[in-house]
Amino acid sequence: HASGACEAVSESALVVDRSTLAVLSPGARVSVVTMASEDEFKGESAGRDHEAELVIKARFHCRPVDVYKALTEADMVSRYTMAKANFDTTVGGRFDFYDGNVAGVFTELEEPTKIVMKWKFREWAPRVFSTVTVSLRERGEGETDVEVRQVNIPKSDAHGHGGVRARCEGGWRERILGGMKRFLGYGMEWQDS
Repeated sequence: HASGACEAVSESALVVDRSTLAVLSPGARVSVVTMASEDEFKGESAGRDHEAELVIKARFHCRPVDVYKALTEADMVSRYTMAKANFDTTVGGRFDFYDGNVAGVFTELEEPTKIVMKWKFREWAPRVFSTVTVSLRERGEGETDVEVRQVNIPKSDAHGHGGVRARCEGGWRERILGGMKRFLGYGMEWQDS
């Protein structure tokens, strides 16, 4: 959740608490970003109101560690999404990108082979999240097979709009994996189409 509060400041400061992050510089105007609460990712996910799982497979022409970092490091994510990203890449650490439109919590990290996270779009209902597992397998020198498996995707968002699964798939294909290919220069082919 992002608030649009902006104010001019006269001194440099970094303001961080459990739910708010702001970087302030002299004379700059800044937006304060309020991340989803800790409770947002507790309890059940989409429950009975979810679609079938989503599986996407691709092959990148780079090492597994390169793909791992491109999915877990804020500066890398910001490069191919062209938007602000915040990442605490620890188990239990939170992340958000696309200016807070996607948020989540890392539940399992095995560098460079596996990333598991609770994941949601901002417009999903409170305490509704999916689980994303990204598996990375080295396939010969300089190639990595990537499988993205997303389960418990809700049928609709908090406003009753459907097509959530299609939006997730499009986001992974075009914006995340496709963005990595375009902006980071990693060669890639789809393995599932």
